Amino acid sequence: MTGRKKLCASLIMLAVFVCTTFFAMYASQKQSIEALALNTSFRALGKEEADKISKAASPAYGDAVQALPNEAKKQDYITLIAALDVPTVSDALGEKTVSESIGSAAYNNAAALVRTKQNELLRALKKAGVAYTLENRYNTVLSGVAIRIKTSDFALAEGEITALGGTAVLSETYAVPKTISSSASTYEAAETKDGVTENKVDVQETGIFNSENSPYDGTGTIVAVLDSGFDYTHSVFQKALDDATVAKSLADISSALASTNAVKTTPTLTAGDVYYNNKIPFMYDYADFDADVYPLESEHGTHVAGIIAGDDTQNAVTRDSQGNETQLDYRVRGVAPKAQLALMKVFSDVDAGAKQSHILAAVEDCVNLGVDAINMSLGMSSGFAREVDKEYCNLVYDKVRGEGISLICAASNDYNSTYGSEANGNLPLTSNPDSATVGSPSTYDAALSVASISGVKTPYIEFEGSPIYYIE
Repeated sequence: MTGRKKLCASLIMLAVFVCTTFFAMYASQKQSIEALALNTSFRALGKEEADKISKAASPAYGDAVQALPNEAKKQDYITLIAALDVPTVSDALGEKTVSESIGSAAYNNAAALVRTKQNELLRALKKAGVAYTLENRYNTVLSGVAIRIKTSDFALAEGEITALGGTAVLSETYAVPKTISSSASTYEAAETKDGVTENKVDVQETGIFNSENSPYDGTGTIVAVLDSGFDYTHSVFQKALDDATVAKSLADISSALASTNAVKTTPTLTAGDVYYNNKIPFMYDYADFDADVYPLESEHGTHVAGIIAGDDTQNAVTRDSQGNETQLDYRVRGVAPKAQLALMKVFSDVDAGAKQSHILAAVEDCVNLGVDAINMSLGMSSGFAREVDKEYCNLVYDKVRGEGISLICAASNDYNSTYGSEANGNLPLTSNPDSATVGSPSTYDAALSVASISGVKTPYIEFEGSPIYYIE
């Protein structure tokens, strides 16, 4: 990716988070479109807090095995990501990007070596008596597999992984992000009277940052959105782009598809299944292993994608409970209306939350497809259960950055890691005073961690040339 495109992608995503993470566009034509006038925010509910862990030696494998967190021990099954000691495809290609090298001898040889090592591990696990379900294979920025096992088999499985020079990473689960609405009057600008003036924040009626005067409109870029699900039939995603300027065509998707994790989990998948239009050239459900990304419950993914690159050609319409329509005097225009979208659903329709193993599969496909930016408006405030998990995932995302992809993550707005500890008054222990407020994955070195602000027109009073802000 060129320096200009990378700068463009970074600026676009920064504008999305800083100015619009708190705001919603209308989420679905099957729901009330009155959400256009509402103020919404990402609310990461966080994972179940894991108790502080201590290292424990396994009788069979010594200090190489670390104990499971107490919360994980309560589960009947867990998902382990086995990171193997063999170069990833990204490592093997050196300075060349993965998306540009798909199908080359170097790419195929590297992928074959990883698969050989994967099969070696799977045979070892079977021989050791570990019953597993293979969930994902990784080779792009991570060499390994994700397996679902009985919690009671954890030490045995981790021992086999370690014996092959690998690292066992515990796959955590991210809670479904939610939108929180407040009064529509929040968006109403204060009238100039009695010495009160309006704060000229450049937002549209929807609360989305007004980028019409920006030289960057997303042309020639593609943004991957990893989220809860997407109403891809929504009007904001129907406006056709100029085929001559798009980042990814149907032919590009067809060429890259065979290398994706999407095909590994759904072997019958075709380019026609994942390509919707030239606005959305790729969509896949990594949690339920199909091309249906439509949300069953949460509209969060739809509004995030719309904020980034939505563009309604007509003024918005609101519907009441009886289906009566009212034409509004404004339309939805995302921050980068000419950008393409790769919609990646990572929250299951069946199971609660999003597994880290599924998120990593989607991230790998972002590299395979050669997207310009990844948006992850999700996270957990209380961080990782084990330091080894954090360290390895940090290395994985470093490789994403090495591919020239901007990784933009929500900093979280879930209070802090001690919230919910009622016995301590929601305060940290004196023995462990950490009260972290920034959550993973935004804490990775490779991520641009961005907090949201309320991008409304805030009233203030001027006193001796200085503004004094207030809330009515």
